[in-house]
Amino acid sequence: MHDIILDLDTGIDDALAIACVLSCSSELNLLAVSTTFGNVSTRTSCRNSAALLHHLGCDDIPVVTGLRCPLDSYEVYEATAYQHRIHGENGIGGVDLPPFDECIISEDVVAFYDRILHTHEDVTLVTTGPMTNLAAFLMSRPDRMFSRVVSMGGAVYTDGNITPWAEANIYKDTRAASIVLDSVPNLVLVPLDVTQTLFLSKEETGKWNDGQYRTMTGFYIAFHGGDRCYLHDPTTIAYLAHPQLFKTEMLSLEVVQDGQRKGNLARRQPGNGIDVVVSCNADAVQTFLYDAWKRILC
Repeated sequence: MHDIILDLDTGIDDALAIACVLSCSSELNLLAVSTTFGNVSTRTSCRNSAALLHHLGCDDIPVVTGLRCPLDSYEVYEATAYQHRIHGENGIGGVDLPPFDECIISEDVVAFYDRILHTHEDVTLVTTGPMTNLAAFLMSRPDRMFSRVVSMGGAVYTDGNITPWAEANIYKDTRAASIVLDSVPNLVLVPLDVTQTLFLSKEETGKWNDGQYRTMTGFYIAFHGGDRCYLHDPTTIAYLAHPQLFKTEMLSLEVVQDGQRKGNLARRQPGNGIDVVVSCNADAVQTFLYDAWKRILC
């Protein structure tokens, strides 16, 4: 059983990751959700996370608001028109979920992480947005560390998705990503190389009884321009539950901080050793995810 915290920029694939975790309660124990910016603003991410947990019957899981902008910025991040095309103006495909603020706590995210690590011995942090909250924690509490960090981010052998060289989560806070890659000894990076080999089809979502999830995922699929979408964020959950289905490589990487290649993961030698997921048994991973969603959405 893994005790985990999800650190989300809650758009549609984050919503799918939440549902997957809750469906796997015999393997994964969701302690809390912290929120960040990326697909949406931090405020919207917080609201969406709380509403989704309530929708799925988990009102007792706390949601904490994280940082609202990259480490090197003082300007509150707001989603762009392009992000609205991907995730909808509210981040969940225009689906109108009743707000549920009762589970949102006002504690500072750094203090919250510190408190969780004092009360739980073995905690995995899963990040599916920019790594800003984790980097702030590492700067403030260098003597504290999660047992493991699994992060969706980066493009190693493939092109980026926000520029030809960079993946969006890394690009949106390159300083935070650099701090995490250089400071976390037990980091598993789940990049586009593997997430773009996994798909959720319209045929599969048509089997769900949960109309809200069916509608929001349909929005996401429509953006991809066909009858299926990538499974970026849920891949982190599949890795946690079944790491044997994935192949990793130990690589030394650094984050390019500026210029045309900003956000690129460049090789360096010698340097940090990061466990990078590079491929998987796609059929088996998709079967695991599909079965997980059927248990909670059908």
